Amino acid sequence: MKPARHNLLEYLCSCRELLVFCTQGGCIDTSSLEFRIVENEAHSALVEIEFDEIVARGPGNIAARVPCFGRMRLFFDEIGTVQSARVA
Repeated sequence: MKPARHNLLEYLCSCRELLVFCTQGGCIDTSSLEFRIVENEAHSALVEIEFDEIVARGPGNIAARVPCFGRMRLFFDEIGTVQSARVA
């Protein structure tokens, strides 16, 4: 069973593996996170991911929003729950 799109988004919004795509040491703006399924297999999916990295200068002071992108392979179980992710 393939996971629903909203389940994939929920997983990606909490996925620490996405930090590898941040180039400025900032935080992921999960509200900007978008993805596209590139390849769908029986128990995995290759996704292209885009989001903004928020770079701050002190508390509450956003210095920059840096566009980030990459690819990840998501692995899921028989009922469609994402179990893990790997940078592709």
